[in-house]
Amino acid sequence: MNKFFLVAGHTYGTKLRAKAFLVTTAITCLLIIGVANIQPIIEFFTGDEKTHVAVIDRTGSLYGPLEKQVSHDQIALTKITDMENEAKEAVKEGKWDGLLVLSMDAEGLPEAVYYANTIVDNQTPEELKRALSQLKTALSAAKLGLTDEQMAELYKPVPFQKVALEKNAKTEEELNQARALVYVLLFAMYMFVLMYGGMIATEVATEKSSRVMEILVSSVPPVQQLFGKIIGVALVSLTQFFVFFAVAFAALKTSGQEVWRFLGFDHLPASIFVYALVFFLLGYLLYAVLFAVLGSLVSRVEDVQPAITPVMMLVVAAFMIAMFGLNAPESAFVTGASFVPFFAPMLMFLRIGLVSVPGWEVALCLVLLAATIALLIYFGAKVYRGGVLMYGRMNIFKDIKRAIQLTKNKQRDGAFGPMFPCRFGKAFFLPSNRYDILESTYRETEENEVAKGIIHYEVGEQVDLFLLIKSATKGIASNGKPFLTLILQDKSGDIEAKLWDVSPDDEERYVPECIVKVAGDIHNYRGKLQLRIRSIRPAHPGDAVRIDDFLEKAPLGREEMKAKVMEYIFAMENPNIQRITRYLLKKYEKAFFEYPAATKNHHEFISGLAYHVVSMLELAKALIHLYPSLNKDLLYAGVILHDLGKVIELSGPVSAAYTLEGNLLGHISIMVSEISKAAEQLGIQGEEVVILQHLVLAHHGKAEWGSPKPPLVKEAEVLHYIDNLDAKITMIDRALEKVKPGEFTERVFALDNRSFYKPAFLSVSKPKNPGSKE
Repeated sequence: MNKFFLVAGHTYGTKLRAKAFLVTTAITCLLIIGVANIQPIIEFFTGDEKTHVAVIDRTGSLYGPLEKQVSHDQIALTKITDMENEAKEAVKEGKWDGLLVLSMDAEGLPEAVYYANTIVDNQTPEELKRALSQLKTALSAAKLGLTDEQMAELYKPVPFQKVALEKNAKTEEELNQARALVYVLLFAMYMFVLMYGGMIATEVATEKSSRVMEILVSSVPPVQQLFGKIIGVALVSLTQFFVFFAVAFAALKTSGQEVWRFLGFDHLPASIFVYALVFFLLGYLLYAVLFAVLGSLVSRVEDVQPAITPVMMLVVAAFMIAMFGLNAPESAFVTGASFVPFFAPMLMFLRIGLVSVPGWEVALCLVLLAATIALLIYFGAKVYRGGVLMYGRMNIFKDIKRAIQLTKNKQRDGAFGPMFPCRFGKAFFLPSNRYDILESTYRETEENEVAKGIIHYEVGEQVDLFLLIKSATKGIASNGKPFLTLILQDKSGDIEAKLWDVSPDDEERYVPECIVKVAGDIHNYRGKLQLRIRSIRPAHPGDAVRIDDFLEKAPLGREEMKAKVMEYIFAMENPNIQRITRYLLKKYEKAFFEYPAATKNHHEFISGLAYHVVSMLELAKALIHLYPSLNKDLLYAGVILHDLGKVIELSGPVSAAYTLEGNLLGHISIMVSEISKAAEQLGIQGEEVVILQHLVLAHHGKAEWGSPKPPLVKEAEVLHYIDNLDAKITMIDRALEKVKPGEFTERVFALDNRSFYKPAFLSVSKPKNPGSKE
């Protein structure tokens, strides 16, 4: 509970000190003071200003009676004898505010024309019209010979009384006051929920978008966070309302008005105020839980408004029905809607305030409302637990389902463990003795997921497992927000994933060689499988995972491949070629047997470079057997040396990226230089050195494929073919491994963006190791 009070207090204090809160409160207080003193303010600014109207009386008898009828607080009449045109000019020049021309119609009754520069001011003409109407009535009565008593009787209202027959029915005065109280509460609840409910959602989304939530969940159980924020914002709102009430009370006292008479609630029973408080609090709690849950599902503050719009529409619908119910509180529609939990706080209180509601109906409504709130709290807590750790593009209904799945298995309140964000391959730790919620999610399927590689998931399947970040590339989305393209891998292979709306901390946290726990689903994007991330977090020691668990390795062991390569070196007969090859292999032996052959497309796994070379040596041996004219020394040396420069071009065996030398020089130029240095070191001169350099320069085949020179030696041409063949067969095999017989692979970009078909009648086995006797 201490953590609950800590969250509530932090939320309350933060919001209370916010400049926006202080400015809004101050402005609203000024408005309240202004409304309470509106009459003195108007008088202060208007002073003794009156509308000065010149009057031309063509009858000679209407001006005197008219002057007695007109309110002199608003209008000052002056009778003039000027000509009408001259008087109009005086109005145009500003001498008079208006000109009234009086005359008689054919029946001898008053008529008038009012002239002014503009007719925007409607108050003066209406006052003159009222006075003339009374004058006309008096003249008409005189013509008909009616006395004053007869006129008074004529305009006397019809006696009409309303009598309620029910025992507990409200009197007319009580009903008017109750209607006023109901309207005040409806409007207050409407504004309260919209203003402060949105504040709850925004508060959650703000912490989540800044990744503060990842730190909070390691220390404070999410349910305590949920209610801490709800109560904290409620206290903020109550504080603001108390300030408003105190200012209004003081302003009314200062203006000399009786507060309760001004409010008009002095004849209402105390029970109605109790009901007002109960329904107000229940209504707030009902909607506050919804707002907090929806706020936990969005990753960006700007997504809050679309996310909470459905709830806001419920509030608006309840308010509109209540406005209708003010005039028809006993209608069947209002009665039925008052039992709907989302409408009950407004509509049931409206009925209690205006009509006599049986006690069982009130009790049933409160039970339904309390049960709904309890269910929302129960399911809302589940959604909130998972939602606060979910990032990515918003899809409310799918996100709700996913968030519940993240927390449904064997979870206790607050079963969140620590977050261990990776920063450049390292980790820092937050102490906790609890298990992370994501660690135990889907615990019953953990063993199956470990056995199933990421490349074997199909479209629509849910993923919840640990993966290694192979590469992370920053991009800018069409909305201007940064995102990361992650290549995630395990021992089976890799898959692309997008992490949207990343912060600078994310860019430091989710880097190559960082192990992450990822939840999401597989979808097809432009013919290629992609992982749609729903939640992601760095791994921590309690997860008991190692980088080695996720690294795809060559099918052959290091010692086995070393023995094979040395076998081909010893088969060379030219001493110069053999010495240069042995020298360079020994110089870079460790890296050669650990590095991948590329960052992507082919042999991009641990020891991929050596495995690629061993496969090519087997191909070269077979071709030499078929074509004895090929020089085995040149071909074997070319195979071993052609990609050896990649140990300098690439950064390392794991999450390989291009080094500075790799970006500026490339492995071909690097190896040509290394051959030259080796020959110089060994004191070797002659044509062999140049031919070896040419083999490396030409092994890509064409300039547009990266070779400065095309193959001009027979062995260089063959080297190009077997390099290309082994790389392409490997790419095709890896693509076919992901599909079932009778299906096409995803498009392979490096192979002209083609898809390959896996024949249904063939049982394609796993590719055999080079040198296998089978």
